[in-house]
Amino acid sequence: MTPDITVRAATRSDAYAICSVIREAFLTDVAPLNSAKGTAFFLTVQSVPYYRRKIGEWKTVYVAEAAGLVVGVIGLHDRNRISPFFVLPDYQRRGVGRRLLARVLAECRALHVPSLVVNSSPNAVGAYLRFGFVAAGEEFLSNDVRCVPMEATVQSLACGCAVAGPGTGEEST
Repeated sequence: MTPDITVRAATRSDAYAICSVIREAFLTDVAPLNSAKGTAFFLTVQSVPYYRRKIGEWKTVYVAEAAGLVVGVIGLHDRNRISPFFVLPDYQRRGVGRRLLARVLAECRALHVPSLVVNSSPNAVGAYLRFGFVAAGEEFLSNDVRCVPMEATVQSLACGCAVAGPGTGEEST
């Protein structure tokens, strides 16, 4: 685990860093499983202008920082849909994703959201299963990007990280 990780609400000024994390993690872990067309579409949609516009408007986004560097991102929209959820490759399997998910779970519990859904990339299914998600259908293509629909009740998810509730400012875990 990486003990010096801080999870906080993203601001519009984080848009470039968020897109950098998404791009690096996607190109390293997800793109090799997808077509060039799907990769191009995904990277076009995940843009700095998109995040500058959407953060705080309809999408709740949290970032994980290590020594001032954004190393992970998780978004929640429609109150129960996780998207995006990426961690830089050098920080994967070090507890960063678990801490980000714990922050989203704290918000969902405070808002009495009963369940979460996510369209996982095939390579991330194992991580979601370890968190407590289950497959909710067969793999499908969304704009030529491979996805596995997954879901979980908020109460069934276990992240093993205590995170303060929404509105409490920065949280260190």
